[in-house]
Amino acid sequence: MENGEYTQVIVTPQIDNIMSMITVPNYVCSGVDAFAYLGNSPDTGQPIVSVVNPLNSSEMKNIIFLNSNARPKYFTILSDMNGNGFSEIHLTAYDVTNLGKLVEIRDSKTGAIIQ
Repeated sequence: MENGEYTQVIVTPQIDNIMSMITVPNYVCSGVDAFAYLGNSPDTGQPIVSVVNPLNSSEMKNIIFLNSNARPKYFTILSDMNGNGFSEIHLTAYDVTNLGKLVEIRDSKTGAIIQ
């Protein structure tokens, strides 16, 4: 590369209908946040969050939430609740069968449900 030129590679997460994006603090390493995209799984239709490394645009983790009747509304990042050093992802959705509210919290690193 000459004269400060650079190449940028962008990988689109393997999810349908990307709704929003947030950052996950210190996910890649200390001081380097990851990007988290909210959408739907192309296979099941379930809400999915894809965590992407901004340094090389690679997918680091795909976390599937709830069930195929859930339609995501928004998601947020919560402080580490289980002590593993990684933030949690809070998803709010509604159920298309009865319009009920659905909430689920999962660990951003393992994808495990936080009780």
